Formats: sequence, structure tokens, C-alpha cells
Amino acid sequence: MDWESRSTEVYRIQSKLEMQQMKNSPTEFDPSSLNSASRQEKERLLAYLSDLKQSRDQSKLQRFKPNPGFQVNFLKSEKKIRICLTGNQEGKTHICAYEVACWALGCHPYKQIRIPNTGWYVTAKPLKEGVEKEILPKFMELVGSRDISAIKKNSQGIPYKIIWRTGSVTFLLSAEQDDKVFEGSTIDYAAFDEPFRRHIYIATRRGLLKAGGHIWWSMTPLDEPWVYDELYQKWREGHQEIEIFEGKEGENVTVSKEERDSFKDSLYDDEIETRIHGRFRHLSGRVIKSYDPDIHRIEGFDIPRHWPVWMSIDPHRRKPHAALFLTCSPQDAFYVCNEIFVDTGIKEFGRLCMDLAAQYMMVDYLIDTSAQEDGWDKNSAREILESVGLRTNLAQKKNLFNSMIMQINQMFRENRLYIMKHCQRTHREMMLHVYKKSRSGILETPEDRFNDMIANMRYIFAVRPSYTSRAEIKNRPVPYRRFPTEKEKPLLRDR
Repeated sequence: MDWESRSTEVYRIQSKLEMQQMKNSPTEFDPSSLNSASRQEKERLLAYLSDLKQSRDQSKLQRFKPNPGFQVNFLKSEKKIRICLTGNQEGKTHICAYEVACWALGCHPYKQIRIPNTGWYVTAKPLKEGVEKEILPKFMELVGSRDISAIKKNSQGIPYKIIWRTGSVTFLLSAEQDDKVFEGSTIDYAAFDEPFRRHIYIATRRGLLKAGGHIWWSMTPLDEPWVYDELYQKWREGHQEIEIFEGKEGENVTVSKEERDSFKDSLYDDEIETRIHGRFRHLSGRVIKSYDPDIHRIEGFDIPRHWPVWMSIDPHRRKPHAALFLTCSPQDAFYVCNEIFVDTGIKEFGRLCMDLAAQYMMVDYLIDTSAQEDGWDKNSAREILESVGLRTNLAQKKNLFNSMIMQINQMFRENRLYIMKHCQRTHREMMLHVYKKSRSGILETPEDRFNDMIANMRYIFAVRPSYTSRAEIKNRPVPYRRFPTEKEKPLLRDR
């Protein structure tokens, strides 16, 4: 029997049952009235309902309707890196899970997808919690029972691999797994849920190289500031491979306004920016949390000759040397006007510092106390720098870390401290220097990375700089004379 004939037959049976029922109750349908139907009629109805259930189950994914707004735009985008950046409960995880299913089954509404394919879905939560409570329930809600051929479990009984009816495979991973788990694989796509460490992103990009695959990401930007610096900022600057979708509050029509308002009332003002609007304004864990690049990152300008300038140096044996130049206006506003971040010899680094310093009215030259330690050569780094004309004063460090960090944050809050756009390393450190984290939360000790320029800034503010300091030049350097390089010395001897 074809679908049209079967539908007509069911309609006839239903009408017969309804007519019999109306004699007893004009308002309610009594399931017991099915007893009056013949066996043949019941079998036809059962067959129809079974086929209908199977048909609806098979077309479950195709019947999904994305919310108008960021979900539709996300699905239509052809960019290789897509990020759904919205507040809590706005449907970002749901749409990213839908995208995974569309790729795995080769039935995308806007794209031609080659199948079978291989990808992975990474949760920021522990594997068991993230997979069993979030990822798999999303898939079960979106796809039919026959779309998934098998779900494989590891030795701990945790699902780690989905095999789809098309032969596609999706691996289920957690950001809490070791870095080596993400190395060495070749995949066609990757989906991320919530922000996590940069190494996973880089390893995934490497795994996508052969296929030229895509990454999509659902997140509420609570932590991992590197995402802002390396992805969000690049998108704002017009990067051709990145697109970010910032949903608006209330786009998820399945959440009532009453529930949404109740959740919003339980949040602090700074939490609303992130959890409701999905903005990067307040990134949990940043040491310099008051720095806002939209306000404090400015275009460079020529420094007037009467403005005092301080330089602080943080030399290193095994990583790039860092130098920061800070100036002060007559209104006591401070500007990071130049920087050096270079992996070179200590003498060449000193010459670079002197070249930049020559254009300013220098007040003081500070250096990290580690520059006095042995291990550089026969002399310390400080002595080597003095040999090329860069005489320095030791920075004040003892018991000043917390107070200087508080002062830097306070100056950003008061809009008295700015960073020129060409000082890219300083900007990156402001965004990426974070406190160490454990599973129990955020600790009070900052990570020992992305902190060289911040350390230089602390050293300068420890000497209480001000515009009036222009009359108190602390340390006049030895007159600068450029020493010949090793390559130049034979040429001089030949003369």
C-alpha cells in the first residue's frame, strides 16, 4: 500500500473511531474505543504509525530549524575557522553539534560534504562529564536512531568514538587529556566546546593541513585570553579565514524570558558582560584585567623632546631579551612608546637599546637584578651592556610585585596608561599573562610566561615616574659608540 492510500485508510479508521466515541463523550477521546476496531484495521493503523515513526526518525536531522540570527549565519559561513561567541544558553553548543552531525552524515543544508570523513569533538570538561552529559545527549536529540551505527567505549567505559551510518568517524576528546593525544592525527574537521589551552588548537590546525579542514567553536569567553588575541582580534582586523558570530540576548526561543531574567539577576555586573552578552571584556584569570585594547591601545605618535622617557631591560640567556620604553606627558598620562623583544646576542641587544634611546630624553635606565648573575660570559649581562655604552640601575623588586600590579591595573582603570599599537609584545602580554589555574579554581600566583614587558613596566613604576622627573636624570649613559661586529672586524683589519 502506498503512502497516499495508507493515509486515506488511516483517516477512515480514525473517523470511524471518533464517531463511535462521540456517542459517549463529545469532548474526550477514549483509547479503549480502539477495541471496537477490527483486527485488520488495527494492523493497518499500527503499520502506518510504525512507518511514520521510522520516517520521522530518519529525517530528524533535516527537520531541525536553526534560530534566526547567529545560528543561520554560522551554518552558511564558508570560513575555515568559525566561533559562536554568545552568552549562556543561547544555543551555541546545539548548533555546533548539529554541524558535526551534518558533516559526518554528508547532509549539510548549505555545503557539499565528502563522506566518509574523520573529525573530533573536544570538550573543555572532563571526558566522562563532557561526553555523557553534554555531547552525546545533543546528538541523540538531533539525529535519528539509525544515523549512528556504533558508539565505542574505552577501558573505563567512557564513550570515545562515534561511528556513523555513512562510515564517518567522530572522536570524542577532552581538553584535560595530555597534549600528545592531539598530535599525529589527520582529520577533516574539528569542533570545540568552550575555550581551552592554545596547544590543542595548534595541534588541531596541524592535523587539518592535509584535508584543508574546518574548525568551529562554541564558547562563552570566561578564560583563555589567547583566543581574544589570536582569533578575535584577527577577525576584527579582517582575517580572511576567521568569522565570529556574536549572538544577541534572547535569540534562543526555547528559554523563557522569566528564566533568562532570573539567571541575569543572579550575576554580578562584570559577569553579565560575559555570561549574557558573550563578550571578552572581563576575562577571568588575567593579571592585568583592567587593560581594554579598545580604549588603551592607541596609534603611535612622535614623543616631544621635553617628555621624560624611562627604559627597563629584562635580559635572558635562553629566550628573547625584552626592553620597554615608557614616557609621561605633562598631564601625567603614561604611554608605552617603544619596545624591543629580540633573540640575539647581549651586545647586539644593548646596541639596539641605545639606538632607540637616542631619540628620547632619557631619565633612567633600569635592569632586572638577574643581569648581575654569572653564566653569561666572563662578565655579567649588566657589565657586558655597560661595555657597549649602556649603563643601568638595578630595578627595585623586593616585596613590590603585588603593589605594582595593583598600580598598573589602577592606572588602566583611570585611563592614565596607554600602549602604542606598534608595541605588539606589550599588548599580547596584557592579554595573555594569567594566573595559574587548578581544578579547584584560580590561584594567586601568575604563570611565568608572557610577563617580560609587564616586569619592565613594574620596574619603572617602582621608581615613581612623573613628568617632573625630566629635571632629575638619574643615570647619564656612557657616550654611545657603535662597536664593530664580528663580521666587520676583518674588513677593518684589511684597511
